[in-house]
Amino acid sequence: MTSYPFVYWAQDEESVFLTVDLKDASNTKYTISGNVFDFRSIGTGAQGRKDYSFQLALFDDVSMHKVSDGCGRRLVYSLKKKNKGWWPTITKQPGRISWLRVDFDRFKDPDESDDDFEVVSPQMMAEKEMDSLTQRLLMDTTRRPKPFSDRLSALKKIREEFGDLLGHYLFTCNATLFLIHFYVLAVLLFKFSTYGNEYVERFWEEKSTAVMMATALQLLDVAHAALGLTKSGYHIALLQVVGRLAMLFIIDGDPELHRAMSTYFLIVVYFLIEMFRYPYYALSCLKMQYSIVTFLRYTAWIPLYPTGLIFEAITMSRAVPYYYTSGVYGVQMPNVANIDFNFGIFLAVFLLFVFPFIGYHLISHMRHQSRKKLEELRKKRE
Repeated sequence: MTSYPFVYWAQDEESVFLTVDLKDASNTKYTISGNVFDFRSIGTGAQGRKDYSFQLALFDDVSMHKVSDGCGRRLVYSLKKKNKGWWPTITKQPGRISWLRVDFDRFKDPDESDDDFEVVSPQMMAEKEMDSLTQRLLMDTTRRPKPFSDRLSALKKIREEFGDLLGHYLFTCNATLFLIHFYVLAVLLFKFSTYGNEYVERFWEEKSTAVMMATALQLLDVAHAALGLTKSGYHIALLQVVGRLAMLFIIDGDPELHRAMSTYFLIVVYFLIEMFRYPYYALSCLKMQYSIVTFLRYTAWIPLYPTGLIFEAITMSRAVPYYYTSGVYGVQMPNVANIDFNFGIFLAVFLLFVFPFIGYHLISHMRHQSRKKLEELRKKRE
């Protein structure tokens, strides 16, 4: 099945601009045949890192004028129109093109002067809102009517207002999640410093509900990415949050794990990770960036992720005997489905043959992201 990247378009009287929203693109190939722009590349888009391609039949013939890789964040193509003039629509293709969107930052009024070519930074909007505005422009086939300038200005204003509202919502959400995780972590650390090992034996009974609720709220990050409210991919976030919830599910079902030191430190590691993640996300929503926050976000994981994976492995290995002998979470025959399922055996197989690959995938993803972000940070300092 073909995967399409988001493509943002804009124009002036002489050029058409196509911005392909792919990060770290490689093996990029494109061809122009008359009015048909054909594109293929491997990169990180809305569906994660994979092969993306599209073919777009433009309104008229074009030729390549300029190409930019956008510092690895996106691919920008400046196409020169064969016949100068303002196109009434970008494409002659019939039907709705869900992946084609208007680049409001670059879109020009036909009465405005021409600016220099530059890399744009499209602001993400909600899927329905952006699609609606895009299709309204795509279906507008009138030839430069007088009200066009007013209508375009109105659309830009809606976009700006919606963008501000979305930014404040995401900031509030991330700040709230940070405070929730900070509170739970502070209580865990304070009571451990006060009562020592005695608190470890009863912390799950006191704080398990708060830990589970805080972790479940992290699904908001997945929802935001899946709905297009943020540009981050939702696959890794979903894997991480579901994995944590599964671990809490395993811990909650085994009474022996409630009092284990490894359980306490696993929860502390989970919440420490969020102490560096949510401040970075919250500031990003307001388009603010502090070097120290970015640095901590992309370096703190180096000790925390491997430590968390080790404690997860210890927790699962300790849980296998209990679930194998007790039959908890299992299915015994006879039953309607005529199947027998032992959760202890499943957990052992998962720990030996699946968990190592998941851990490697998470570490590789974070290493890739850190290398890219820290390189950007280094270039800004220079």
